[in-house]
Amino acid sequence: MISATFGKLFKFPLLVLIPVIMDVLTILVGAALYGFHGSPHLTFKFSLQMGLPSINAVSEQGFLPGSVQLVGSSFSASHLINNLLFLIFFLIVQAFLQGGYVGLLHEAVNQRKLSLEKLVMYGVKFFIRFILLNLLIMIPLFIIGGILTAILQIAGAIFMILIYLLLRIRFLFLELSLVAEDCSLPQALIRSRA
Repeated sequence: MISATFGKLFKFPLLVLIPVIMDVLTILVGAALYGFHGSPHLTFKFSLQMGLPSINAVSEQGFLPGSVQLVGSSFSASHLINNLLFLIFFLIVQAFLQGGYVGLLHEAVNQRKLSLEKLVMYGVKFFIRFILLNLLIMIPLFIIGGILTAILQIAGAIFMILIYLLLRIRFLFLELSLVAEDCSLPQALIRSRA
């Protein structure tokens, strides 16, 4: 089954190229903004992310511009503002690409031809819904996760990660429901329960 699925990817090279190009661009921008400082070590990371497949999901390096970098000796108010501006910019780009990419996945499942025009069409059509979805997930995650982590420290952080993983598995088909069924966010939440 897995080999058959990977075999189908050759019919749809955009499904591979779009995440790779996005990763290359974010790594270049991130390295230019924050630099790259790494050391060899063994690590384990489990990821159930939303949206485009990305090296960011498995990277331990904090240099990608889709996140806020609040560590280091150069921390200042202007550093925080710059990071927040880049975070907002990448959330906007991510929402557009999420809608477009999930739309292309839907087209591929239905054996239709993929194109950049369809990526743009789906990206524009579902942009607002994916912005709202990202905010719906990110804001409670930061607020509740921050409170739990402040009160319970590491236990709170682990508890929040477990809650996120359970909800992510429960709503595994949320993005696909949003696009494939062209429904509102509340409808997609109801329809996507696994």
